[in-house]
Amino acid sequence: MKIIKFLKIASLSTIASLSMSVVTASESNSNDFDLMQVAEAFALDDQEQLILLEAINQWDDFTGKYDCNACNYNPKWHEFDKVGKHGLCWTVADTFGAVMNAILLRCNNYGGRMGAGAKIEAAKQLLIKAGVLKQNDFDGVKIRLCPIKDVDIIGFTFAGAVGMVPKEKHILIDVAQKDTNVVNLASLIAHEMKHVQQYEDWGKGKFRCKYSDELLSWHGFGRDNEVEREAYQFQDSADQKIRECRRHRCDL
Repeated sequence: MKIIKFLKIASLSTIASLSMSVVTASESNSNDFDLMQVAEAFALDDQEQLILLEAINQWDDFTGKYDCNACNYNPKWHEFDKVGKHGLCWTVADTFGAVMNAILLRCNNYGGRMGAGAKIEAAKQLLIKAGVLKQNDFDGVKIRLCPIKDVDIIGFTFAGAVGMVPKEKHILIDVAQKDTNVVNLASLIAHEMKHVQQYEDWGKGKFRCKYSDELLSWHGFGRDNEVEREAYQFQDSADQKIRECRRHRCDL
């Protein structure tokens, strides 16, 4: 029971940290984070609320106390109560996973998730013809539409997101992108396919830990985020290859 309570509080503390980093970055007041909403959603008792409040007040102290490179060691669950770098690494990764699973639950129930299939396939073929990716790179990869910008998880939103990879080989594209042209969609898919590769290269735990670490380090979702920077660089290269491909009319 103590281990379960630790995981519950530690995970909530990390969610609070993620939410607070977004609030601070947007120069909002810290009161925008609704403690009572979180307490009600997770059925926290008075003691747990005090622990969570303390975590929010000291959230920046959490950064740097875990080692994302340890995430691929697959520790046993009972070792979590040691709260070492190894355990905190997995707490961060587990919290990221909880947020992503909540998004997946919503998106899997979205009626229009299979929309724009022909345009997505055309974008994939453009990437292949341009030499950005190979056909087998897409093996097993699902690309689905979802209203990502409408997702709100205890105050943590993705208002600026146009795509994401919540788990291995699973790309979500914001539903608004169904109206974009094939070239722009191909560029976005190239970006997300880099995240698919990162999942494969690093493993699920390390990817989730590294991404959370970047957010907790105030690096946001842009090029200051090391994980995102790799994807943007790959996207830049893809855009150049697509332009060259179209100049030679390879997409006809």
